[in-house]
Amino acid sequence: MKDIHCEWFKRLKVTCSLAQAAIESGAASLADLDLTGMLASADDYTKKVAGMLQPDFVNAMLHPKNRNVMLAAVKAYGEYMDFVLDGINDGKKLVYYFFEATPEMCFAMDMVPVCIETISVLMASFYKQGGEAEIDALEAEGFPSHLCSAQKAFVGGYLSKEVPAPSYFLKPTVPCDPSNLLFQYMAKLTNVPYVLIDVPYYSNERAFNYYKSEIVNAYKELEHMSGNRVNVKKLKKHIDHTNQQLDYLYKIQELRKCTPCPDPGMHRAVDFALYTLFGFSEKVTDYFRIIYEEARQRAEKGEGVIPPDKKEIRTLWTWAWQGYDLSLYHWMEEEHGASYLECGLTYLPADIIGLIDNSDIDSILDGFARRTFNYPMSRQTISYADIWVNDFTQMALSFKADCAIFAGHMACKHGWALNKLLSDAIREEANIPTLRFEMDIADKRFTPPAEVKKSMSDFFETLKR
Repeated sequence: MKDIHCEWFKRLKVTCSLAQAAIESGAASLADLDLTGMLASADDYTKKVAGMLQPDFVNAMLHPKNRNVMLAAVKAYGEYMDFVLDGINDGKKLVYYFFEATPEMCFAMDMVPVCIETISVLMASFYKQGGEAEIDALEAEGFPSHLCSAQKAFVGGYLSKEVPAPSYFLKPTVPCDPSNLLFQYMAKLTNVPYVLIDVPYYSNERAFNYYKSEIVNAYKELEHMSGNRVNVKKLKKHIDHTNQQLDYLYKIQELRKCTPCPDPGMHRAVDFALYTLFGFSEKVTDYFRIIYEEARQRAEKGEGVIPPDKKEIRTLWTWAWQGYDLSLYHWMEEEHGASYLECGLTYLPADIIGLIDNSDIDSILDGFARRTFNYPMSRQTISYADIWVNDFTQMALSFKADCAIFAGHMACKHGWALNKLLSDAIREEANIPTLRFEMDIADKRFTPPAEVKKSMSDFFETLKR
């Protein structure tokens, strides 16, 4: 590896390989896993990474209802980490992007796109210490603690020489100024260009056309600076992958309306990680296909994902999931019979976004713009609060939710400004209560897992009375 600062990427690749081996061993829980035997011929680095993993995450991953989907996830992300590491080693241009930008154009330009929020959250999800040392490293530079950990961890990773400098940064100006400025800081720190996609305040057709023109200009700017040109044939191949992935996703969203919900909640945060790889490969398609097939089979049998002796509590998460303890959602199902329907970071409105017309470059760019204009965070923070409120009151009704949960990421001030309006509307329209608690999406120290579980247990007990 030419660039010595790829520790996080290498660690994630090894983690995917370890997870694949653990699942393929047939173990149904951490207690069943012969870790000593699995690591007998492993090198010291692999053993070190194995010791860093969160035991509760591994245990939930191995559960029969999660294992097939998680196997597809780590195969897809492991393939992607190979792509990233090989691309860096081959000297390809590395693009760090905010998750609301879309990676397919970069794939078609023979670049290596990396979503920094996904990497930060995966570090928090997989490892006991997450990206906490890296967050502390950035805050030691004078940055306030209330900035978003999904960016702080990655920027701290650069300061700690664990991720390399990119060739370019790519970011829409939504959802907030702090995220824009953290990207700007890292661009200044690394002395590389920062390509912004200006996002208008309104959400009407005039605003959409302006937004599309900004996307067109951003990719033209990348072409001009890099000398890399869009390979249209390659782009269409990636769009074919994206459309297959979206098609499965829309079907999965419909299946979650079934009672009981047939799709495990642990998948929601993993969905997000794979959203940021839309169009990458067939393995990403396999992930969404397996979720769909397993959920459809359960729905056809009238089965859910909670123990048979539990009464289902259907939860609608009106903003973020917490990313530092993915076993939480498995615990909700097993301990309280609480299923996870949708959330503000993963729901895509199929009737608005649809599929991408692959006819020509203009129709493809129109599809990119339509999707990212209505992406999580973009859709909720552009324009007026009515969009967010109306979306989730309608979801509460159509998904037959028993309650709403506002897991308020402490950095998302726009979410906290809206949460009372949203919870009041959901109470009025759907007649269900909302649990609200504060957390940091990628730093467990802010609200430790035990505190989250205590709040949720108390809330669920009130619903059972």
